[in-house]
Amino acid sequence: MTERLLILGAGGHGKACAEVAMMNYHREIAFLDDEVRAGTEILGFPVLGKISALEELRKEGDAAFVAIGNNQRRREIFDWLKTRGVPVATLCEPSAVVSYFAQIGEGVLLMPRVVVNAGARVGEGAILNTAAVVEHDCDIGAFAHLSPGVCLGGGARIGEGAHLGLGAIVLPNVTVGAGAVAGAGCVINKDLNDNVVAVGLPARIIRHADSTIPSEHYRSRTESRARRAVHAASVAGRQAG
Repeated sequence: MTERLLILGAGGHGKACAEVAMMNYHREIAFLDDEVRAGTEILGFPVLGKISALEELRKEGDAAFVAIGNNQRRREIFDWLKTRGVPVATLCEPSAVVSYFAQIGEGVLLMPRVVVNAGARVGEGAILNTAAVVEHDCDIGAFAHLSPGVCLGGGARIGEGAHLGLGAIVLPNVTVGAGAVAGAGCVINKDLNDNVVAVGLPARIIRHADSTIPSEHYRSRTESRARRAVHAASVAGRQAG
């Protein structure tokens, strides 16, 4: 076990990570954050300085944990740490239930009441938030984020950097593509391509995550609303005449 854990990110997510770290029996915890003034205390732990100052502030034996909710930014900092040979911790809250036959990557966060069943694989840097359920043989890509209450049916596949909102459900053997975003309460009953945004029950694509171009579904729905509005205006005009 390392002497000290440096948590990179001192926002709300950082607080949650620090508490899990306490339960992992880290002897000393400190924050690094680009927005919070050095010398500030959060949950009784000091903010030492900016993330970019890690190499100056780090002591021999220190490990780090990236407590950044944004998937892309978390990946960038994770890769930066690895190129500098900084050990990256994995944090698992004691109430999480992880199968002996599951594979958990480096830098993963498993929050309270998470369940990961046999044959599942969780890639590095992923976040499994409070009470997320990962059933047997699921595959979660690196730096994906399962929000609180997400449930994955057996054999579901979640691509790298994907983000599933609060309470989203992915049915068995369904794939959510890399970089895709699913809104809160979605029921995903068929595959989603990479870099799309989906909402609803069942989930429907409304746009692309890396583009301002709306999806065909969104365009057709918008055009339909426009036609109805024109028709309503025409009827109102005739009635007024």
